[in-house]
Amino acid sequence: MIPSEIGLLSSLQALGCYYTALSGVIPSEIGLLSSLQTLNLRYTGISGVIPSDIGLLSSLETLDLLANDLSGMISSEIGLLSSLQIFYLADNDLSGVIPSEIGLWTKLTKLSLEGNNFIGLIPSELCLLNFLNDLRLDICMKPNEGFPSDHYSTNSTQITI
Repeated sequence: MIPSEIGLLSSLQALGCYYTALSGVIPSEIGLLSSLQTLNLRYTGISGVIPSDIGLLSSLETLDLLANDLSGMISSEIGLLSSLQIFYLADNDLSGVIPSEIGLWTKLTKLSLEGNNFIGLIPSELCLLNFLNDLRLDICMKPNEGFPSDHYSTNSTQITI
């Protein structure tokens, strides 16, 4: 379990607890870590929703929550992560639509959302991500839904749908 006191570590730049048996939820106090650049909680068994307070992490460059038991929708506050370069949320139980605010991440290079239960079209705002070179969305959309008619960045070197 990640204790709520984590928010007291205001100078913390990286938090990596990957491949551990954590459990519990991500505390909202995580949003107090103003210096945090890397949050890696892949394969930890954390559950619950992604707290909207994560959007307060303006220095965050890597958010890796791959292969956990996260559920619910991704909040629109996620779009506030202006420094984000890597975003891994694959293999969780997330639902709803992929937020269009992801298109605000102008520095994003890697986006992995496959293995979830998203519905609707892939947001056309992803076309704005000029540095995106690794996009993974396979098996995260329902049948008859998917790419919008817009053209995606020509910089993409790998797209998995």
